[in-house]
Amino acid sequence: MKRQLAMCVLGVTAIGVLAGCLAETLLTPESHSALGWDHAASVGYLEDVFEPMLPLLEQTGDTLDFERFRFFSGKDLNGEDETVVIIPLTIDSPSTKLAFMSEEEAPLEEIAPLPMCGFLALDPCTCFHTIENGVPYLYRIRGYDVQAELVDIEGSFIRSSTQFAWEHRGDPIKGEELTFRGNIYVHMEWCAEACTNQK
Repeated sequence: MKRQLAMCVLGVTAIGVLAGCLAETLLTPESHSALGWDHAASVGYLEDVFEPMLPLLEQTGDTLDFERFRFFSGKDLNGEDETVVIIPLTIDSPSTKLAFMSEEEAPLEEIAPLPMCGFLALDPCTCFHTIENGVPYLYRIRGYDVQAELVDIEGSFIRSSTQFAWEHRGDPIKGEELTFRGNIYVHMEWCAEACTNQK
């Protein structure tokens, strides 16, 4: 009986020690960093990746708001993997200010191509055609009746969005919506929306 009791106590002690070690590992800041939850490190990484795009953004005086980046990841969506980062322009960027104006105040024909947001696909990502993982792109609006375009750091056309709409330009602000619906869908604060779907 004493032997069974001793084995029981030993087992409970071992489980307690193991649970304590596991909790300590999971709750340390280092483990969160390893899992990708270090916001400052992510911002630094994105700033480095998008640095070659700065000359293109300087043409319009715009700045990407890295602090407000949006990260989406899905596994085996319709047989593909999708991992995407969307980076909006800062609220005081010239293109953002123009986007909040009505068509009468700032005709799109005169201000297009209008930068919309940064776009970055990351490994593992197998769902887009003509888009390379780890390479920065910029969404730009060409017109109301055409899709938005993705351009590279030189401003060269890479591909069109799958969908684009800007039907309520100049309406009151309805809020930003960046959602993941098996593909990335972006609704900017100024009511333009774009979608880049799988292949």
